[in-house]
Amino acid sequence: MTDSRKILLSLGLLVSSLAGAADVAGPWMGVYQAAQTASNLETPEPAVAPAITFAKASTKTSVSAATPVLLTFQKVQSLSRMTIWLARMAARSTLGTVILPDGKSIEPYAKALPERGAILYRVTYRSVDAKGAPTVLSGLVALPAEDGAPTDADYGLVVYMHSTTAQRSNAASDRSVEAYGAITAFGGEGWVLAMPDYLGYGANNQPHPYALGKLNAQSGISMILAARELMKYLGRSMGSQINITGYSEGGGNALWLGRALQERYAADPLMKPTRIAPMSGPYDLSRATANSFIAAQPSLSVSLENFSVKPTLLAFAGVAVADVTGQPLWSLLQTPLADQADGIFPGPYADDDVGARILTVALNDLSYVTLTGIPHPENMLQPQLINAIASHDTSNPAMKLWAQNDNVSWTPTAPVYLLGVIQDALVPFAASTYVLPAAYVREGGLKAPYSQGNAQSVIKAMRARKIDSSKVGWLGFDGLVQIPGGKPTTTMSHSAGFEPCVEMAAAFFRGKTLSELPRLADPK
Repeated sequence: MTDSRKILLSLGLLVSSLAGAADVAGPWMGVYQAAQTASNLETPEPAVAPAITFAKASTKTSVSAATPVLLTFQKVQSLSRMTIWLARMAARSTLGTVILPDGKSIEPYAKALPERGAILYRVTYRSVDAKGAPTVLSGLVALPAEDGAPTDADYGLVVYMHSTTAQRSNAASDRSVEAYGAITAFGGEGWVLAMPDYLGYGANNQPHPYALGKLNAQSGISMILAARELMKYLGRSMGSQINITGYSEGGGNALWLGRALQERYAADPLMKPTRIAPMSGPYDLSRATANSFIAAQPSLSVSLENFSVKPTLLAFAGVAVADVTGQPLWSLLQTPLADQADGIFPGPYADDDVGARILTVALNDLSYVTLTGIPHPENMLQPQLINAIASHDTSNPAMKLWAQNDNVSWTPTAPVYLLGVIQDALVPFAASTYVLPAAYVREGGLKAPYSQGNAQSVIKAMRARKIDSSKVGWLGFDGLVQIPGGKPTTTMSHSAGFEPCVEMAAAFFRGKTLSELPRLADPK
């Protein structure tokens, strides 16, 4: 067997365990499963159709705050205050020590004990698709509860936009691992936690406009209206706050949701965003994100997650562009990858299975990894797309679409707290030129791997608009996770960033101002 064949075989053995590494997963799932088992595998109640008169849908419509959208709701699980607390403790025990830019710990910002329990409802609701036509979406709503009954939500709403998944049923309404992660961070407080599924997931079988936040924002708007209607139908009041967050693809969707609410509902105080905390998102899609598809990559020794997951993200991006623009998929992706990706995003296959299929094609047919252990994702793209990315040619249909979904330069009225991982190799956060805080340098933190970063692009654009750090701030983690009893790591993966990010987002939503929260210094 040749040396190159041995290397490919060795890499292939990693596929099954690494292909789903970008999934936001954690130890909280076991706590919720144990709680469900203890309650004799609680059976969801029958779905209820609220007695609301709906306007007749036209062939092309929009969702407004005056139009009822809630179609059905179904109680699927009750969670005690103790269950949420145990999940928080489990998440923190695996995270270890988290160091902030000033060298202090994240602990003072973390809240251990929730105020209440929660009741989970699966909902379906009216929305519109990427072309503006009527459609039906689903989602999960976690209501604050005491003694197994919903209570008022004095603070209002937290809207959580989920990360990328290839599996159609791996959605909030199906109580995904990530949905329980969001419940761990934000559930059991004085908020209603609303988690839309997006187009293409849960009850919806349409194509998903992957990473196109301008299009995905609508699912969040419709979910806000559905959650308010659910509370009203249950006879509970809800405060006026709308706090918005989401991770990875959901971070980009969250920032767009905040902007869409501000721009479309300026005259409606009940639709005004209160705080926005996007996490690890592709805000600068046509530059920072697209550049990371063709730039020099970190080696496998630095980021196994990037190696295993980036082919899947490239394939999904190509599928979404082809669907929205009408371009043939093979004009974007190399033929072996296009053939494998066609029809599976999103679909019935588990993320690990999809990742393994895509990675196998990348390794065997597209020279994805060299003998030196450096990934080459550009080998999966067609030359015309590579050239368009390199020259930022927005006459190219893919680049034009990505540029339309960039979200770096606007003037938010709500404070924005951008959270992420500095050396994120999947969704770049900061640029390689960014000077690390002294505390991170002491802990052996590494530079960001790419010349551009999504969050850094937002900060630079906001500062150019004279928007200071009291209105828009950023916090990146780097070289800071210390496994209990061990030394601090020198890299932090995209998926590992979920837990510290949601801790800080929750502190922000509980009323901390940006001036009171840790932030990175502005880029030079």
